[in-house]
Amino acid sequence: MKPANVLVFALAGVPCVLGGLVQRDGLIPIVRSNIPLVRTRDGRYGVTVNMSSSNPQTLTFALSTGTGLVSVLGSSCSNCTGSATYDPALSSSARLLEGTQGVSVLGQSTQGNLVREDCALQKEDGTAWAYPNQTVVVANQSSPIFGGASGLLGLGTNALSGNFNETLFAGWLSRNPGRTNFSYGMQLQPLGADGSTEGGMLHWVVPDDSAFQGTMSVKDKLSVGPSDMNLDWVVNLDSFSISAGDLKISKTNERVAIDPFFPGIFLPQSVSRPLFAGIPGSSSQPSSSSPATTAYTVPCDTQVTLDVRFGEFSVTLREDVLVFKNGTTCTSAFEEWNDQGMSEFLFGATFISAVYLVFTISGSNDGSIGFGARAGQATKIHPAAIAGIVIGSVAIVAIIVFTAVLVLRSRRRRRDDSKQENKIEPFGNVTTQVDEQRGLLMPQTPTTAGTQGGFNITPVSSPNPSAYTTPFPSANTRQSFVTPLNAAPVAPSTANEIDLLAPPPPYSGSSTSSHTTEVQTIQLQSTVGSSSRPTSANSASQGYGFQQEKRRRLS
Repeated sequence: MKPANVLVFALAGVPCVLGGLVQRDGLIPIVRSNIPLVRTRDGRYGVTVNMSSSNPQTLTFALSTGTGLVSVLGSSCSNCTGSATYDPALSSSARLLEGTQGVSVLGQSTQGNLVREDCALQKEDGTAWAYPNQTVVVANQSSPIFGGASGLLGLGTNALSGNFNETLFAGWLSRNPGRTNFSYGMQLQPLGADGSTEGGMLHWVVPDDSAFQGTMSVKDKLSVGPSDMNLDWVVNLDSFSISAGDLKISKTNERVAIDPFFPGIFLPQSVSRPLFAGIPGSSSQPSSSSPATTAYTVPCDTQVTLDVRFGEFSVTLREDVLVFKNGTTCTSAFEEWNDQGMSEFLFGATFISAVYLVFTISGSNDGSIGFGARAGQATKIHPAAIAGIVIGSVAIVAIIVFTAVLVLRSRRRRRDDSKQENKIEPFGNVTTQVDEQRGLLMPQTPTTAGTQGGFNITPVSSPNPSAYTTPFPSANTRQSFVTPLNAAPVAPSTANEIDLLAPPPPYSGSSTSSHTTEVQTIQLQSTVGSSSRPTSANSASQGYGFQQEKRRRLS
C-alpha cells in the first residue's frame, strides 16, 4: 500500500513513489540515499566522490546535467596547481581502456584517456553509494569545465551522442534488472547563502516527497539536436515573463535547458537587449561562467521580476536573487547568448535553488523533470508590496481614529442634548392661571389695568388656557427661582413680593363658557442698583426684571 499525498511516476509501467519504490516480486527494495552537496572553489555545486574500491582517493566533482560523462583531473596534469588529482596507478580497481574521449559543456571542454573505475558518492550518514565499473575521462590538463573542482560528474543522458551506456544511470539499471527508470531529487541551497560551503542535497534514487509542497508539474524531456546548446536536459517552458520598471517582456512555449553547473539564467538576445536597454546604468562585460555568454553589471538598486510557468507550477523570482552583489558593484543573474541565432533559454542554479526538481531517467531521450515548490520556504514579499501594506495599514489606522473621534463627539453631543432636555428652566416673567379642574398653574395676564401694591397691572383678554404654551426665557432674561413644593413657605419681605396663589379678587366681568378662573398677573418691578424702572411685558422679556414665585401646596 503506497503512502498518501505522494507523487507517483508511472514511466514504462513501473510505479515510483516518492519516499520509496513499490516492491514487486523479484525486485530488490531500494531506499533513498541523501547525498550532501558542497561548493567548489568557483562556487559551483558539487559532490564528494571516492575513487577506487580500496584506499579510495576522495575528490570533489562539480555537477552538470549538460552531459552524461564523468571526467577527472589526472595526476599527469601539468597546469592543475591548487586542485587535487586522481592517480589511476594508486587504485586497485582502475582498468585502462583504449582511446581518448572529449567532454564539452557550452564551449568548455576537456579530453583524456579512458579508465573504468569503482566509484562511490559520499552519503550524509558517512557511508557511500557505490556505482562500480564507471567510465571516466582522465584529463591531462585543467579546464574551466571542472568549475574549481577536481572532476565533473555528468548527470545527463548523453542524448546527442546516444551513448547512454556510459552514464552512471545505465550502470544502475543494469545492476537492478526489472527497474526501468532512475529518479533523484535536487534541492540546492540558494547561491550566496551566508558564504556557506553547504550546497544542499541530492535525494538519490528515491526523491523526497517532504521536500516539496503543493502540486508538482512533470515535463517530459525533449529530443535534442545540435541547435539545443548541446545540453541533455531540455524541456518545454510554458510561459516566461520579465518585468523591470515599466518594461515587460513575455514569451510562451519556449525550450529551456536545466543545468545547475551555471549560476545564471541565459537569455536570447531578443529578450536580453531590450531588458538591459530598459535598465539605466547597465553595461555588458565578459562572462565568468561561460564563454558562450555575455554578462551585465547593473545598479545595485535595480528592481526586476521573473515569472515562469511549467504546466500547473509557477514561481516568481525577484531582485534579491536576480541581482548578485559583489562588494560595491552588482551583476545581473541574466546573461545573453553571444550567438544571435540562439533562441533557447537556460535556467541555472539561480532558478534551480528556488524550486525542488525531480529527475527521472529511462534512456538517452526518455525522461522527465518534475517542478515543485520548496517545502517550508516562506513566500518572499516584494518591497513594493511591503510599502503598499504599510501605507494601507496607516490608512486603516487613520480611518479607525477618525471614526472613533466622530463616535466620541456624537456621544458627547447626545449627552449634552440629554442634559439640556433634562434641565429645568424656571419661568421668568410669566403670569399664571389656576385650572380649577386640573389644579395646574397656567400662563395668564391681568384683567384690570392700574396699580396694585406698587405693581403695574395690564389687562388682556384670556382665551382658553389650553391654547397657551409656556414661553422659555430669552438669552438676556435673568432666571427666576422656583421654590420647591416641599419647602417652608416664605412670607413676603418687601413690597415687590406677593403671594401669587392667594384668592383672586372677585371677578365682575361677564361669564364665559370656559371653566377657568382668571387671576391677576403681577408685573414685577426690579430695582437695579439705586434706580428703578417699570418693567413692561417687552422689557421683562429682555431680562430687566425677575420674579420670585411662592407656591402653596394644592390639595
